Amino acid sequence: MTPNFFFVLKVRLALSWGFASRVSLFSKARKALSIPPPTTLIGALAFPLTLYRKLPENMSLYLSSASFFKDLIVSVHASLKSLFSYYGDINRVNWYHRPVRLAKSDAVSLEKIYLTPMEDSSYPLLDVIYVFNPKAGEKISEQNWQEVLESLAWSITRIGPREELVCPFEVKADVIKPHYSKEVETDYYLPFSVVEELVRGEFVVERFIPPILEIGEYSEDSKIPYIVPISLSKGKPSKILARLKDEALVLDFRGERIVLDSRWVRL
Repeated sequence: MTPNFFFVLKVRLALSWGFASRVSLFSKARKALSIPPPTTLIGALAFPLTLYRKLPENMSLYLSSASFFKDLIVSVHASLKSLFSYYGDINRVNWYHRPVRLAKSDAVSLEKIYLTPMEDSSYPLLDVIYVFNPKAGEKISEQNWQEVLESLAWSITRIGPREELVCPFEVKADVIKPHYSKEVETDYYLPFSVVEELVRGEFVVERFIPPILEIGEYSEDSKIPYIVPISLSKGKPSKILARLKDEALVLDFRGERIVLDSRWVRL
């Protein structure tokens, strides 16, 4: 059973240079994810919320205040609208091991994704679609919570670290009724668990933390595979045609389709 409708917010972000969402924070070769994951994008929306609600950025040692969106955000999807390339900068890292009073240093490769505008655009762009459960909207504000969420979207300034500056280029909102479909064509990433077969299109598989978990300290077991429609050989976004399982829930936002797992919906 699913709600009769969802509140959907689409944000088009202009990026300053690219992004550096990490596969692992603690490996020596710090590989970058091909696109910002759902939890990073929730954090981008949560940062202006902490200012609006006068909350700290962290609720505890391991729990981010972005978890305030738990039960309110059902799913998050992103689509890259830019050419991209991977590049690893070699950085010198120094630290002090206090128990043995020993200074150490090393060189690590910090991989980043650098973006170039497409021919029809002046800026590198990233489209993000947030899906909200309207029954939990009062967590944001007792009145006009939809307008508050739109204002927060216009207030996004970064995705991830402070140097990953972005500027909201466009914000659109709508109330959408979900539906089931056996096939869908999309350029937004979607959970692998709801895909029966990839019929057409280039893609990569990345492991992300699903938005149903608390945002904070994770283990590797917390990650699930997502299908990301991009072409590594061409360094550009792609579009896929997927045959879906019965658990797949499809939302059509003004001609753009996103796919989420109906089992994530909490009533």
